[in-house]
Formats: sequence, structure tokens, C-alpha cells
Amino acid sequence: MFERSKYIKQLIALNKKNIVKVIYGIPGVGKTTLLNQFKTFLSKKIPSNEQILYFNFLDLKNEKLKDYKKLYEHISLLSKEKEYTYILIDEIQKVNNYIKIIQSLLIKENVDLYLTFDNIKNLQNDDTIASHMYFINILPLTFDELNTDSNDIKTGIEFDHYFRFGGLPFLTNISEFDIGKQYVESIYNAILVNNIIAKKKVSDVVLLNNLFQYLCDNLSNFLSSKKISDNLTLLGNKTNHLTIKSYLEYLQDANLIFKVNRLDIKNNQILKSLHKYYFIDISFKQLLFFNKKANIKGLLENIIFVHLLKNDYDVFIGKFYDNEISFVASKNNKRIYISVYPSLMDDKKLNAAVELMNRINDNYPKYLITMDGMDLIQEGIHHKNIKDFLMLKL
Repeated sequence: MFERSKYIKQLIALNKKNIVKVIYGIPGVGKTTLLNQFKTFLSKKIPSNEQILYFNFLDLKNEKLKDYKKLYEHISLLSKEKEYTYILIDEIQKVNNYIKIIQSLLIKENVDLYLTFDNIKNLQNDDTIASHMYFINILPLTFDELNTDSNDIKTGIEFDHYFRFGGLPFLTNISEFDIGKQYVESIYNAILVNNIIAKKKVSDVVLLNNLFQYLCDNLSNFLSSKKISDNLTLLGNKTNHLTIKSYLEYLQDANLIFKVNRLDIKNNQILKSLHKYYFIDISFKQLLFFNKKANIKGLLENIIFVHLLKNDYDVFIGKFYDNEISFVASKNNKRIYISVYPSLMDDKKLNAAVELMNRINDNYPKYLITMDGMDLIQEGIHHKNIKDFLMLKL
């Protein structure tokens, strides 16, 4: 079990704050594990006049409490026994009328509420509770989380394994492709059925699957709804750009993909045309829709993108005149520039990459990330192997 220290620290910082803490993410990402890790932390810290009430609604013993009135009565009765109560509810969406239970617990005194949830759109769209919530999006394990000793990254998960299987906790102990594929398939299908097809009333499931596969095949390419629609139509799908736009939004709402905008670096302006889409975890590309034509650059970008998200950066694709910078990442009024290449062992390519970065006339850190076994600084530009970059404290 890997400790999710970043998220634990967030929960600790929000401890006893008058706001509901909501942990969300795709199935299999470790929401229950995180809630249990926080429960363990609390149990070691709270005084005798405080208590923890924990409910996991995947557990049959809590089946009768899926009625919101019974759950509220049960909590009200138990919370009288102590001066302060921490309430941790796992999979609260399985409680009928769960919005009402949240509303009621919000107004109770001496209660601190923590929830896990599969898809937060319903919570965000409810005016009565949305402003009283703090959402924590738990991401798959990043490479540095799997390798806590920065002096010897070989003590943890090898990068080759991470590059093939991604960061979903279950897959860190799997080396068989077929087992990994079946696992990711089950997660993908659960998301499609529970969070998209049922909730969004999607009628063309084949098109939705073809769209996702198209995104896999075009990882790191600039895309638009019109371009995707035209290409899928050529492949025999009946669709249009408005349907594709909606389906892309559904996949984003389900946390399967992220849409990344371009930033004009010279004018510091966000551009509305052309985007890239990255996956919550590369296992969806590597295992679910594996393509023998290896897209090394796209996979490296996807890994770095999720790493930057985990480190709380706002991420854009950089446009510098007619050139592309893989990522412009900003945090706390600072930024870093990152360009990703499978290799820069060719001196001509390396010099061109360094020259492009040096044309960006500011003093923010600039990185060239490759799979080369190099760690050097050339004309102020950091050339790093991806493993070393992922171990940096950004």
C-alpha cells in the first residue's frame, strides 16, 4: 500500500474546517485507501472526547443505512456520545437522496464530514451544498510516489513497468499484459456505463468507444471537434462536430481525459483553437487500446502532464511563434517550460531544441525531457532523463 502523503496533508490542513471534504476520482484510483489512511491518522491523534464514524457503502453490513433517513438517525444517535465526531462516508452516492444527508450533516454542530464520490458533477450543480465543499481529485500514483528514495529510483517501480502499466495501484504489482488489460477494461466499462451512458443518456455507445480509441491513436496531436468528427465519419461513423463536442465533455466530466489549451507565450494569451487531450492514466492507452506503433513522445507527455497536475500546476501547450513547447506550467506566479523528445542524442536536434528554448526571453526554468541517459545543463537549459525529472521536487 502506497501512502498518498500529498492528499493526507490536504485533509489534515482542512481538519475541523466548516466545509465538506470530497475525495473523488475514477474507480481503482485509491479513494477508499486514502480515506482509510486518513482514518488511521485521526485515530492516533484524537482525544478521548472525540470519535470517528466510518461507513463504507460497498460493505453489505451498511445495506440498511442506504436509506438516508436511517443513516441520519444512526449518525445522530452515535454523535451524541462524544463532544466531536468525524464522519467518514465511502461511496456516499450509493445512499438514496444523498444530497439530503449532506445538507443535514452540514448544519450539525461539532461534526467534520469527509466523503468519497465517483463523479462530482451532481454535487457541483447543487446550489444548496456546492459552496460548502472542498473537492480533492485523487490522481493515479505518479512515478515519484512509487519511488520515494530519490537517490536510488531502482528501489521502487522500474520506469519500464510504469511506462507500460501506468499508475493505478492494482497495476503496480501486475506484469502480465492480459491481466492488466482486463482490469483496465473493467474500469473503463464501469465509467462508461455508470457515469456516461446512464447519466448522459448516450445512445451511440459504438461512437463513444470509437472516439476514445481515436484519442488513444492521436495522443499528443492537436485536435478539434470538427477534425475528429470528419475523421470518424471517414471511418464509417455517423456523427457531427456537435455530438463529438458533447461526447468529449462527457469523457472529461468522467475524469477519463483532460483537455489542454494552447498558450501564446509571446502575448501570454490562451488560444481557443486546437487542443490536446491527455488521459488520467497511460494504462488506458497502453493496455486498453494498445497500438504497436509506439507513440513514445505522446506517452512521455501524458506522464509528465499528470505529474504536473499532481504538483498543482496549471498546464498549457506552449505556442512560440510557429513552434511548439510541450508544456508551459504555472504555479504561484512562477512558471516552467518543458519540451519533450524521445531522444536528443543527435547534436543537430539538441542544438535546435536549446536554441528554441533560449529564444523565450525570461528567466524561468526550461527543461528538455528525453529518455536519454543524460543530466546536464547547456546554455542554461536543463537536459534531463524523464526518470530524473519525475523525481524532482517541483
